Amino acid sequence: MSVPTPHTPPPEDRPDALADNLARTPLADGEHAPSEALRARIEGLRVDPSQAGGERETPPPPCYNDPTSRGDDVKRPPQTHRQAGPPVDRGASMQLQACTNCGAQFDVSAFTPGQQFSCGACGTVLTAPGGAPAAPAAPARTPGGAPPPPRGKAPGGKPPARRGAPSRGRAPTGKAPTGKAPTSKAPKGKAPGGRTPGGRAPSKGAPGRKRGPGKAVTGGPAAPARGPQDQPVQRAGQEAAPKGPARSKAPAGRKRAPARGDDGGDAGAPRGRREARPAAGPNKGLLIGVGAVVLLVVVGLVAFGGDGGTKGKTGGGTETADGGTDAKKADVPVVPSESVQDVMGEYATERPTTLRGFKGFINRLKALEDEKAKKALRGVYEDFIGGPGRDDQEARKYLGYREFPHEIPEDIANREYPYLKAVTAAYNHHWYGPDEDAEYEIAMRAWKKTQKHYEQLINDHHFQAADSIRANIAKDKFFKDYNYAARWADPYLICYASTDRLSEYDLLSIEDKDERRLKMKELAKKREVFERVLDEKALIFTQLYKEFYNRYKDSLSLKPLMDEYGGRPDYPIGVRSFQNGSPMVVWIFDSKKAFNEYHDKVSGEAIPHNVAGYFSPRTTYVYLYDEGGADGKGGNRVFEINKNVHEGTHQLEFWFTRQRNRWRKPRPGQDWFGEGIAEFVGSVKMEQDGSLAFLGINVPRLQSMQRAAKQFEGQGQKYRKFPIERLVSFNSYGEVQAWGATEWTLNPNLVLLMFYEQSWAFTYFLNTYENGKYKERFEKFFDLVLHRETGVSKGAAAFKEAFRIRDEDDWEDLNDEFHEYLDDVIMKMNANKFDYVPPARGSIKGPGRDDE
Repeated sequence: MSVPTPHTPPPEDRPDALADNLARTPLADGEHAPSEALRARIEGLRVDPSQAGGERETPPPPCYNDPTSRGDDVKRPPQTHRQAGPPVDRGASMQLQACTNCGAQFDVSAFTPGQQFSCGACGTVLTAPGGAPAAPAAPARTPGGAPPPPRGKAPGGKPPARRGAPSRGRAPTGKAPTGKAPTSKAPKGKAPGGRTPGGRAPSKGAPGRKRGPGKAVTGGPAAPARGPQDQPVQRAGQEAAPKGPARSKAPAGRKRAPARGDDGGDAGAPRGRREARPAAGPNKGLLIGVGAVVLLVVVGLVAFGGDGGTKGKTGGGTETADGGTDAKKADVPVVPSESVQDVMGEYATERPTTLRGFKGFINRLKALEDEKAKKALRGVYEDFIGGPGRDDQEARKYLGYREFPHEIPEDIANREYPYLKAVTAAYNHHWYGPDEDAEYEIAMRAWKKTQKHYEQLINDHHFQAADSIRANIAKDKFFKDYNYAARWADPYLICYASTDRLSEYDLLSIEDKDERRLKMKELAKKREVFERVLDEKALIFTQLYKEFYNRYKDSLSLKPLMDEYGGRPDYPIGVRSFQNGSPMVVWIFDSKKAFNEYHDKVSGEAIPHNVAGYFSPRTTYVYLYDEGGADGKGGNRVFEINKNVHEGTHQLEFWFTRQRNRWRKPRPGQDWFGEGIAEFVGSVKMEQDGSLAFLGINVPRLQSMQRAAKQFEGQGQKYRKFPIERLVSFNSYGEVQAWGATEWTLNPNLVLLMFYEQSWAFTYFLNTYENGKYKERFEKFFDLVLHRETGVSKGAAAFKEAFRIRDEDDWEDLNDEFHEYLDDVIMKMNANKFDYVPPARGSIKGPGRDDE
């Protein structure tokens, strides 16, 4: 049995310490001996010797909770020792009464019969019994002591002596009454157990004592003051407190054991003399307790399944805060004989509003198990999810809803990519109905891309670099609102856009279904085109990077751009950059209209409308548009493919120049070599599977030169050729146009076109003339171009160094060789031989899409 641990007094209140201090400390002059009250306090604080190997000195408190009195193991609050005054006469008796609610016991020997008081433990109003003696109190335990003896017996086998309990015949004030002892009239009828000897009811004097008429009981101390546990609610001159609920009476015939004195005889009787005891009256406290238990059982039976005539009924009534009528309906068993009409008729009359109320009707319909019930159940489920069952999975799944429970991983939650926004919108929507298949597919596609994004971000440092760039694009004031698709094609991030500022993922945020569906249809077609075109672009640019790197990595000492620190971990800490690699960005518009609109209305950059694409050293991006219309059809496909490779070559030259020059940005140059190498590497043929053949022969430039030569010939002139010394000295397009307008008196635009054509032709000559006679010198010149310590192109000086030009004769010899080759070889090439029909735009499936 569990016994609560009593409170341990602080050191200064410990009885042994206090007594020892008084005993050991001599009185000084002028000090007084301890007062009787202090000595009484010492005596009251001593530990009960009977529980610690000696005789107990302290009486138990007048109210205590003893688990043994209830026959259970319920823990009670710890008993605290309270000082109740000086020691009292041990010969006096006490009468205990148990609380009918919590079992706490009280000494009621000092109360007048019928007096009401409140239980100090639970507040229940109790009534003091009249005349009948109570069972003796069990001694309270102390820490470490032996368990208390059985009730009614002292440790030595004798009944325990009463401590401090006054005789029942004494007035509450402690004074003995004079004259005749007060007697109580016997109740009508026979008392339980028969009449007392002499035919008189027992008096209200001391328990077990027979009073003579006209004699008062004297002797014994006054009744002690009551503590906070026993609070009488009725005083002289006061109105009686409201009575508690009626209590059942104990069975007749049960007698209460009389209290005994120290000698085992009647309490208060002379020693050695035993008088006949009157028949004990019923223990009213016990009767009340038993009655209360019976009452609780009856109430419980009625409330939880009694045959109150309500089985199978779901009647109406006002709904309460805890579920009320609906709560009862959910727990009522289904009557097998009821029909769907019965249930739905009741449902229509008394529409539930709480979760349990709906569950009651749902369970009843589910139990019927027929088609009509299933149809009715759908209607109830619809109402249910529109009310308290909004997120009920059973209801949603029954109605064909699909749940979207996915949240964006915290590590990428701050990204502003369109598909991440779509995941957030879908998570907030949460449930997608049977008519929202398209929206659900978009949401799942966004989630798939989110998952792939997160996995790559953890495992692929190349993608980490691309992710940083995408984060910058998402914040870019020009590009952040564009409806664009993106593809990571190592080492490129390729973006494809139209004039739209709304992506398909943004559609999930549109509340109006009709508007959302219309926009979805429009963008669905564009998205398919975007993804297919990105397949093609990914193949073009990845093949370009591979070809350029493999061709020049040894002669130019190139390092992979996506290696750690951009391939240059050897740079010192202050110079080292691009820890995850240095990816490149290509932005392609789906039409010339979108390309021009971006520059005219968005970025505000003024560029000529005849520009088909460019590389920007300022942003390091390539900007292009696809030929033909926005539908992805038409246009000069060969030129479109070549210009992709052309501008990509400019970008590679720029980034490898940075890699060679401690990541400094080179000044933008418009010289022959930049255009010549781009046209030379950009001379490709695309096979039907998307693979590129790097021919070196730029078919569009070749055809343009041949057409121009015929035009000059038709006017009785020859096709004009730039002197080599002059060609390699130009540093800008304006300089080229000004020189041609002065020297040749030609249209500046025609001069610039001829500059592009001959820059390609000269580069092709230096790499192919007489089986590569100048190829090694060309690569030496290329190395000098990349290694720009000051970031400025060395121009003609670098050319002279690489090609060992010492004087004018060397210039003249090289010039003659090139012009002769131009006339006899290049101009006589059969362009049709190299012409081809490339695969249609968007017809090539790339190495892998982001949403696969």
